[in-house]
Amino acid sequence: SASKYAPSPHSFRLLAVRHLSTSLTALSTSLSSSHLPAQELLADLATTLTLAFAESWDWGTRSGLSHLRGSRLLVSRALTVHASFPYQGEDYERLKFLANCWMYLDVLAQLTSICDINCAIDFEALLAPLERRTMFGPLPRPGRDGGMAEHLGKLELDPLLGCSSTLFPILARVATLLKRVRVYQVRTGMLETPLPENLMEFAMNIKANLETWDPGDVSTYSEPEDDPSSVRYGLATAETYRLVTLMLLYQVVPSLAEGEDAITTVNQLAESAMGLLDSTPISSRVVIIQIFPLMLAGCEAKCTGGFREWVRERWKGMKGRMWIGNLECCSSVVEELWKRRDQFEAMGMAKRRDYAVGGRLHWATVMREWKWEGGFTSYYSRKWRILMMIQFS
Repeated sequence: SASKYAPSPHSFRLLAVRHLSTSLTALSTSLSSSHLPAQELLADLATTLTLAFAESWDWGTRSGLSHLRGSRLLVSRALTVHASFPYQGEDYERLKFLANCWMYLDVLAQLTSICDINCAIDFEALLAPLERRTMFGPLPRPGRDGGMAEHLGKLELDPLLGCSSTLFPILARVATLLKRVRVYQVRTGMLETPLPENLMEFAMNIKANLETWDPGDVSTYSEPEDDPSSVRYGLATAETYRLVTLMLLYQVVPSLAEGEDAITTVNQLAESAMGLLDSTPISSRVVIIQIFPLMLAGCEAKCTGGFREWVRERWKGMKGRMWIGNLECCSSVVEELWKRRDQFEAMGMAKRRDYAVGGRLHWATVMREWKWEGGFTSYYSRKWRILMMIQFS
């Protein structure tokens, strides 16, 4: 019968892996070439970023770092080409979108991964060639009075970063600070050792940048045709990122609270962030970039006040909208952290240092124990690992 010769799911999986193997080999060869045509450069960059997204969505506990390393190289090459022979029209818009996608993925990977300890990228300097320029100099940032919009036209809302494109370079500096502080704490063997002056000065500058950062007013952005409410939700999401980054900063350097209780300050920021997230309906496309702030704010939700139930319902709604692996993993981290904190607090064993980054009651510790992004695997080793998994499954 015809069904006798119907291909099995196993054969489709094996065929898919062979295509993946061939594609990764071709991509690896392309990446090794230092003289790619401008169009091929953008195509390769789009491919590596797609792979990074797919890996984080599929594996859940991986951030696509292996592909992001290739993306860094390609972005640098593309910007070098752009400096000499500027991309024009649609190619320019493609390059800017891809560069912003890379920045988004790379910054979040640095914040949630134990890898790339010595990685410190100045995104503002690196991506500066992409900023639109007028005959009088760089395009100014939008102001709350909307004056810029009247004279120079409204700003386009970034498809992925929303209103946060100027905020992510600050987040990158927070990631750099986090890694430097962790290295210092591991070297000294103590979580509460006073930080050296250079690290404290770096942390204070970041705090000042976060406190004064302003995405502008709704009137400075043009509304996308397909989602007329996205600017308002985009501004709320941008503010949420700012709040949870301030939370993380206080957890890295509690002394930045300046005499106030850092834990109380973090709780207040978390409640404000959850309120902003609640203002965005699940139906909005903006929720795709709310996973990170929901995880950070949700971890601080107390067992009283209904916050935890709201967080669970929010995860449930997002999972129903987006079937991606990292949603399940992030919600599991939050649930595990709640369980640990409840147990330690009930026994009176929780200490203030336990809530700081590196402490046993912080989400970064749960991720480390669960081997979130356990290490780097090359294209070739990953390819053969997948083939072996298919053959023996």
